[in-house]
Amino acid sequence: MEQAAEILLALARDERVNVWVRKQAAEALGELGRVEQAAVILLALARDAQVKADVRARAAEALGKLGRVEQAAEILLALAWDAQVKAEVRAQAAEALGKLGRVEELLALVQDERVDAWVRKRAAEALGKLGRVEELLALVQDERVDAWVRKRKRAVATLGRVGDTRILPDLERIAHEDKDKNVRQAAQSAINQIWWWQGTAEI
Repeated sequence: MEQAAEILLALARDERVNVWVRKQAAEALGELGRVEQAAVILLALARDAQVKADVRARAAEALGKLGRVEQAAEILLALAWDAQVKAEVRAQAAEALGKLGRVEELLALVQDERVDAWVRKRAAEALGKLGRVEELLALVQDERVDAWVRKRKRAVATLGRVGDTRILPDLERIAHEDKDKNVRQAAQSAINQIWWWQGTAEI
């Protein structure tokens, strides 16, 4: 075991080696109990601007799994906000924030209209997976975002995917009272989806 750990350590530290291989070696090193050494390497990779963004995001996610949640969240949020990074990688960073349970960072992404719509959608879905329906409902009902209705529509759709019957009264009210037709329709679709999930679960 010690010999394997030393080989992985040498591989992860070797800057001549492909960065993805180094990331994988560092993860394996952590699984063998060398958490501190693995975390140092993963943190260095995640912070290195010369490393491809997708590798940085994966390294940060792996860092979080090793218990370095604050450092991982800081890097992932920076990647999700970086307009120079591909939208796919930014969305991946948002999903990783969800896996780390970072509600505040996810809310910041969802509410920031400068952030790519796909990234905000993934952040909203991550909130839903965390069961944070209150935050999503607050976003839907926030009159300040009326000028950009698509964001509210996506939040409503995400509520449907959460499948929690406790939010049905709120969705019913939105479906009947919201000023925007698109949001009303999205709310009705969310209601139908929740009832469909409930029917499927009972079979």
